[in-house]
Amino acid sequence: MDEGHEPERIEIELTAHEPAAPAGRTGRVQGGLPDGASVETTDPDDVGRPGLLGTEQGRLVAVAATAAVLALLVGVLVGRMGSGDVESADDLSSTTTEVTTTTRPPGNRDTLPRAPEILAPTTTRPERATTTTIDPEQMVEGSIDINPVVTPEKAEIIALTRQGVVVRIDAITGSTVSTQASAQFGQAFVSAGDGWVLVPSDDGGSSVIADDGSRSTLDLGEWWPPLMAGSASAFWRSEIDRQFGFPTRLVGVAIDGSETGVVIELDGHYPQMLDPLGGVVVQAPGGFYVVRAESRAHLTAGQLIALGERRALVYECDDRLECGYFVVDRTTGTADRLEVDPELGERPPLGWVGWWSLVEPLSPNEEAVVVAAWNGQAQSLGVLDLTTGSYTELGTFDNEPQAAWGPGSRYLYWLDGGRIMVFDRSTGESVVFSEDLDSVAALTVRGFVGSTVGSADQSG
Repeated sequence: MDEGHEPERIEIELTAHEPAAPAGRTGRVQGGLPDGASVETTDPDDVGRPGLLGTEQGRLVAVAATAAVLALLVGVLVGRMGSGDVESADDLSSTTTEVTTTTRPPGNRDTLPRAPEILAPTTTRPERATTTTIDPEQMVEGSIDINPVVTPEKAEIIALTRQGVVVRIDAITGSTVSTQASAQFGQAFVSAGDGWVLVPSDDGGSSVIADDGSRSTLDLGEWWPPLMAGSASAFWRSEIDRQFGFPTRLVGVAIDGSETGVVIELDGHYPQMLDPLGGVVVQAPGGFYVVRAESRAHLTAGQLIALGERRALVYECDDRLECGYFVVDRTTGTADRLEVDPELGERPPLGWVGWWSLVEPLSPNEEAVVVAAWNGQAQSLGVLDLTTGSYTELGTFDNEPQAAWGPGSRYLYWLDGGRIMVFDRSTGESVVFSEDLDSVAALTVRGFVGSTVGSADQSG
């Protein structure tokens, strides 16, 4: 007690011990259980009962809990043995193991650890030789049998079937390369140049198919079919007056879609045929004229039937109304009268085959020309010899005829009911080119690389 201070007063209140809970009732335990302490309830009716470990029932619970811990320890040891990582019994006797229990999701049962996965040894199989298959949507190789009476020539016949398949045919060997092109088209045509083929596309435009199978589209305006620009690698793109519907100009376009820089003003005149020397031919009061980017020239006041680089075939009348066919030399301007087959002399004038069917009606050597005639009942297609005047009728047609000259000027390839026919100028006869083709809608001919292409590059 400190000096100078009043001693503190300590009050002790004695209370009776609360009774234990009656049998069958338990109290909720708050917090943990200290070592060696008994559990007391807050039930006032629980009087004089010993703690949980102090009863027989408590001892049984403790024994059960100890057994459960030992069982868990054994399970852990067995698991470690299964994994190959286990200590000896001596080590275990001297090592205190801390056991951590985890709660597994309902329904998940303890299982032994999986044995290490044994992988089969890796083997390398020898690579099998791959078969080169051409995509049927691109190119399919094949062959046809060519009529043996047709003398092989260095040319490629290109046919567009009614099913929209482009077939390139080697005129020497008969080997073919087929490409699925347009699934649908209106007026059939096919044009070809060095390394490419032009055909209609499904949207009504023009599709370029390269010889390697690659494809592109070409915008050539609203005219159909496209109009060649006087060479094997360019076309004319038409521009139309939207209000009145007449052509205003032609713009030169290369096969890759780039503009060539050449423009022809048409002033409402429609092209009738192509001039192999450049430009297009139009018909106007006074006859036929050739229109180029830089000039315009009068060709004839009569009927122009065919125009080549050196010659032209016209039907004219003089001041006394004496009419006839004349072969005009384009260099000198001289005109030689052509005495034609008497049978033709009794018919109306021969007509020209339009550029939409045959770009160059004259043979490459300009000694013969494909013409249309009226045989009294229907339009017929024939070949007129510009030296002798003889005429050979090939057949009749309802729509636009299909024909293309071979590069040697001997053969004319033409269509008869879907079959390719070959007219031989040396014999005056026509034979079937191949019995393996019977559904051709359009055709053209191109020479091999390095040869002169004197055939039609387009048909319609």
